[in-house]
Amino acid sequence: MSDDYRLILPTMPQPTEIEAKFTIRNKKLWQSLMTTPTLYGWRVGETMIHQVIDRYLDTETKRLAKAGYQMRERSKGQQKLLTIKSQASSSNKISIRNEIEFPLPGDYQWENWQNPAVQAQFSNILKEHLLCEQFSLHQTRHVRLLSHGENANIEMSLDLVKVVYQNKILDEFQVLELELLPTGTLHDLLILVDEFSHDAGLHAVTVGKLIRAKKAVKAYQQALTVVNQSA
Repeated sequence: MSDDYRLILPTMPQPTEIEAKFTIRNKKLWQSLMTTPTLYGWRVGETMIHQVIDRYLDTETKRLAKAGYQMRERSKGQQKLLTIKSQASSSNKISIRNEIEFPLPGDYQWENWQNPAVQAQFSNILKEHLLCEQFSLHQTRHVRLLSHGENANIEMSLDLVKVVYQNKILDEFQVLELELLPTGTLHDLLILVDEFSHDAGLHAVTVGKLIRAKKAVKAYQQALTVVNQSA
């Protein structure tokens, strides 16, 4: 990271997002997780289905990425949320990242955010630079809540993901995410991660969807360059 970016990095506040992510290729396991009433001693709630579009944003020169952040506009129905997260996880086993999230009543250009504190924090990075869409993830999320007692402790989401770039679907895959809720503990999540690892052979990754999407976009851009050069 250049000295320029070190000088302008904002301090990311709480809350912290804590979750485990797994890529699932086993259709039988996927169907089982969609329907099971219990999971490793946890009660599993009814399935809630959400259609979500995540647009990942940065400036043309990738100023946010160079500063160590990722930005996402999430559309779910009529609701829009802007989320800014640290790119790297503070854990090499699960994803532990600081994040800021707030409603987005207008467009995603930072001058129009109705959140003065966040504007002040990121104005030095964004300055006069326009934000633009890098790619989008179109997801069908099947959300189920896991609980031991009266309150839900972990949100389990089974996500069908499409990577879209320039109106083309570049990749499709299935992801399981386990997000720790305020009533849960890190110990709860780590036990579940170990159960999935030992019982189902799944291994958690720290930033799964984003890395896979970036690889798909890069491969497409490289292939397009080769085609153009040979034309």
